[in-house]
Amino acid sequence: MSLQNLPAELFEDVLQDVFQSFWLLANFRRSNDIVSQIAFEAVDPKIFLRENKPPSSPTAQWLLFTKLYWNNQGQNAFLDWIYAPHDDALILSSLIYPSDAIEHVWLPKEEPRPFSGCLHLASTSGEIEVVKELLQVIKGTDANSFRFLFGYSLHAAAHGGHVDILSFLLQHWADVNRRNYLGRSPILVAAQMGRKKAVKFLLSYPEVQPNILSFDGHTVLLWAVKWGWTDIVKSLLSTPDVDPNPRAKSDDTPLSATVRGGFDDIFDLLLQRSDPQPTFRGGKFCPLWLATLKGDSCKVICLLDRFSFNPNTFLRHRHTLLCKVIALGNTALARMLLERSEVGPNFKTSKGVAPFMNALHHLEILELLIARKDFDPNRIILGFRPLEIVYDLKNEKAIQLLLSRDDTKSDLHERDSSFLNQAASNGNLEVVRQLLLRPENDPNQQSERRGTPLRETAAGNQIAVVREFLQVEQVNPNLRWNLPSSKSPPLCLAVSNDSLGMVQILLDQPNVDIICQDHMGPHFALRFFVARRKYSTFYCAAMILTSILPGQ
Repeated sequence: MSLQNLPAELFEDVLQDVFQSFWLLANFRRSNDIVSQIAFEAVDPKIFLRENKPPSSPTAQWLLFTKLYWNNQGQNAFLDWIYAPHDDALILSSLIYPSDAIEHVWLPKEEPRPFSGCLHLASTSGEIEVVKELLQVIKGTDANSFRFLFGYSLHAAAHGGHVDILSFLLQHWADVNRRNYLGRSPILVAAQMGRKKAVKFLLSYPEVQPNILSFDGHTVLLWAVKWGWTDIVKSLLSTPDVDPNPRAKSDDTPLSATVRGGFDDIFDLLLQRSDPQPTFRGGKFCPLWLATLKGDSCKVICLLDRFSFNPNTFLRHRHTLLCKVIALGNTALARMLLERSEVGPNFKTSKGVAPFMNALHHLEILELLIARKDFDPNRIILGFRPLEIVYDLKNEKAIQLLLSRDDTKSDLHERDSSFLNQAASNGNLEVVRQLLLRPENDPNQQSERRGTPLRETAAGNQIAVVREFLQVEQVNPNLRWNLPSSKSPPLCLAVSNDSLGMVQILLDQPNVDIICQDHMGPHFALRFFVARRKYSTFYCAAMILTSILPGQ
C-alpha cells in the first residue's frame, strides 16, 4: 500500500523521527509500493515480538499513524501490541485492534500518561472504548487538547462522523463551538466531510452555534452547499437557527455555490424558500453570471423569474446579461432572453459595445436581435451606425438583415458616400436591390470617389448590377463625375475597360448619349472603341455610326 496519500503534516510530524534521511522524506510523496517496502525494512520486525523490548515512541508513533491510513494490506500481522515506556507515552492497543481487545493490553505499575495525539487518533478512527479509557482512566487527558494535524478531539470525531464519540466528548466538557487553526467549528468540519448523522446530532445540541464563521468567512451551510451534500443542506435549512443567507468574505453565497457546482437539487431547495437573498451586483459570485458562464439556460430563466432583477444591469466586467450571452454564442439562451420584453437589445457595455457588435459573429442570434421591434438599427456604436459597421466589415448578410427593417437609415455614409454607392462599388447585387427600393436613396447621388452609383458600377465592370440600375426609371446613365479632370460618363468608362458586354448594355438604353462627349472631346468613346476593335460586326456598325455623326 502506498504512503503517497498521507498528508504532508504526517511526514513532518512523525516520519522525521524515524528516518533521518532527507532523501527518503523528499521521495515519499512520489513513490508507490516502494515506500512501504523501504519503511518496513528500516524497522526491525523483531521489535514487534511480545518477548522483546517495546519499540521506542517515534517507532510506535509511526506505526500507529500508518495503520490508520493503510487499508489492511497484511502489515497488521506484526502489530500484536505496542507499548511505549513511561517516559514517552502509552499507546492503547485498541487503536490497532477492535475494541474488545482492550483486556489484553498490559499497563505498567506506575501511572501512565497519554501519548500525544492519542485521543485525536482514537476519535477520528471511531475507537469509542479507547476514548473512554483515555478520558476515564488515564489522568491528564483533556477533551479540549489541541493537535495541529487534527485540531481538537471534537473536530477529529466530527471528521470521522462518529456520533457516539461526539456525545462522549461533549459529556466531558468538550467545547462544541471551539474553532481549529482554520477557524472551523466541529459542525463545519462534519458538514464539509458529508457526515450527515454527525451534523444532525450537533444541531440538536443546545449550545451549538451553526452560524460561526471560519477564518475565510464560511458557515456550515455554505460549506455543505459547496460540497453538494443535499441531505445535510436539508437538515440545516430546516433548523431555525441556521442563517439561510450566509456570505463569505469573497461575497460567495449558497445560491452562487450551488450554481457553480451544478447541484440542481440544492438549487431547487434554496429557491423554494421565501427568504433567499442572492447578490446580483457585479462580481464573479453573482449566480446569474455563473449560470450564464455555464450555459445553464434553465437556471438563468429561473433566477430572472424568481427575483426582481433588472436584466439590463451591468454584471461582471460591466457586461449586461444579453451582451455576455451573445459573446458566448449561446443561441438557445439568447433566444429566451430576447423573448422577454424587459431585456433591452440596445444596452451597451461600459466600453460602448452593444449586443449588435457581439452578434455579428453569430448569424442566428443576429437575426433574433434585429427582429426585435425595439432594436435601434441607427444607434451610434463606437462612433458609427450599425449599417456603416457592417459595410466596413463587408458582412452582406448583416447588411441585408438591417435593410430588411423599414426604420434603418441608409441615405448617407460618413465620408459623403451613400450606402448605395458603396454597394454598387462592391458589386453587392442583393444589397443594391434593397437600397433602390428605399425612397431615401437617390440613385444619381454623386460620391467623392467615382461619381454616381451607375458610374462606379461601370468602372468596376459589374454587369449584373448595371442591369439592375438601368431598370430604375430615375437613373440617368449619362451623368458624369463632378471633378473637372474626369468627366467620363459610364459609356466612356465601359469603352476604356474594353468591356463589350457593358457597352452593349448601355447602347441598348434609348436615353444613353451616344455622342458621349468627355474631357477629351466629342465622340472620344466611340472613336477610341473603333480604333481598338476593327473586325467585329458591332465595331463596324460603331464605325459607320461615328462616320454619320456630326463633326466628322
